[in-house]
Amino acid sequence: MGYKMFKSVLESLDEIPQKEIVSLRNFVKDPGGKALMIIGKSGTGKTSSVYKLSEEIGYEVYELNASDFRDEESIKELVGRASKEGSLFKGRIILIDDIEGMSGREDRGGVGALSEIIKESRWPIIITATDGNEIYDKKFKTLRSKCRVIKFNPVNVLSVVKILKNVKERNNLKISEENLKEVARRSGGDVRAALNDFFSVSMDNDLSGMEWRDSKENIFNAMRIIFKSLDRKNIEMAFNNLDINLDEIPLWLEENLPLEYYGKELSDAFNAMSKADVFKGRIRKRQYYRLLVYVRMLLSLGIAFSKDKRSEGFVGYKRGQRLLKMWIMKNRYKEKYEVAEELSKYLHCSRKKVLKEVLPYFNIRNFKKEF
Repeated sequence: MGYKMFKSVLESLDEIPQKEIVSLRNFVKDPGGKALMIIGKSGTGKTSSVYKLSEEIGYEVYELNASDFRDEESIKELVGRASKEGSLFKGRIILIDDIEGMSGREDRGGVGALSEIIKESRWPIIITATDGNEIYDKKFKTLRSKCRVIKFNPVNVLSVVKILKNVKERNNLKISEENLKEVARRSGGDVRAALNDFFSVSMDNDLSGMEWRDSKENIFNAMRIIFKSLDRKNIEMAFNNLDINLDEIPLWLEENLPLEYYGKELSDAFNAMSKADVFKGRIRKRQYYRLLVYVRMLLSLGIAFSKDKRSEGFVGYKRGQRLLKMWIMKNRYKEKYEVAEELSKYLHCSRKKVLKEVLPYFNIRNFKKEF
């Protein structure tokens, strides 16, 4: 049952929040003797996008699940026949779902047979695969070479909220804004799961009986919520469910703050970060870990409420570069430190003093040759 009970979920292909939708459209116009492989986690819109595209261009979808056929004979019978036949008045998209289901000891030439059919198909063939190690196995290497490969990423929280709001309006549902956002945040980028949960919650607008999945917040989604939201509960939950170490978070914030905040907002945000650093220093010195609550509040709510209003527009967040730069600098000066360490033994002084007062007068390469 679930979300399929809704009168309308997605009205058009453009409502699926994936940038590769353009590639999907272009492929169906000109397959060029290849199939299209869409790789992505569950609930990212792989199958839905194919059906919405078929509606848009007036094609029918001939869907097969890879787990239902594994051997060469069944592939040729089902896929081979479908790739050559078709209506005189209506085009066709052949959709092979969950291709990794074809793997295992039971496979008897199925992957190879499918690779051959792709070259001669009259209709575009689209293959979906779960984003995992299995699809990158050498067994699928030949098949991948016969495909254009695109990737669907987990859907960010703001996009899930937008989808749920559209469903709410189209179906006249009674559900609070707070509960809607909570369902979106808990989805972990899985729109199908969000819609199923949304359906359950919409029955009585009550979250108390929900059994949530144990999902971790993606750092990019968390940054987006902290930088763009003013909803205290969403900010706290996104931060608390982050799947990275607390010590890494300031590096992400430091790298991306200048992309989102300006002027006084940026100054106040860095001030919150500096106060968090003070508390971290006190924790290290006194081993008083109750102060962690202040570190977390300053790095989440402190940063979020440094702005007066939500910022508009998309920003591509980047991984913190400070540790990488420190590593590069350390390696660049590694030779100098080694020489200073060796000289300090003969001069009976610290390495720091050798670096400052002795090495400026030495040619390090000549020194290393002598010793």
